Amino acid sequence: MLCVLRVGADNMRKNEVIAAMQTHAYREDTKGEDGARIDCLYYNVAETDSQSLLVQKIENFLRENEPSLRLLNRIKNVDFKNLDIGLTLKEESASLSVELGSKLICHAAELGLSITVSVYKASSCDTVPTK
Repeated sequence: MLCVLRVGADNMRKNEVIAAMQTHAYREDTKGEDGARIDCLYYNVAETDSQSLLVQKIENFLRENEPSLRLLNRIKNVDFKNLDIGLTLKEESASLSVELGSKLICHAAELGLSITVSVYKASSCDTVPTK
């Protein structure tokens, strides 16, 4: 399980976002380059195999970066600020869910963040062969 903060817009002032976040974006998309339809910055928030630890790490990120995240709300041309939580559905599983808790959801909303849960089907190389 992982969580990424995506900050984007059609014509975003990336330098203002980078200055506000005070942390390194691991990926930067520029509209019109490599098929990107918008400008977008991506920040690592959390990665773990534990659901409870994932929620804790996301809450820690929000708390530690709260001043920066609040600054994003003042920057013009920022269309979205999204926490994207990625889950991997293993081949033998019929479903997958994650409980975020009301505290996390409320804190994210107070900071103007939306939340997306993306579920990806595990590839054959993601699974360990059984004997």
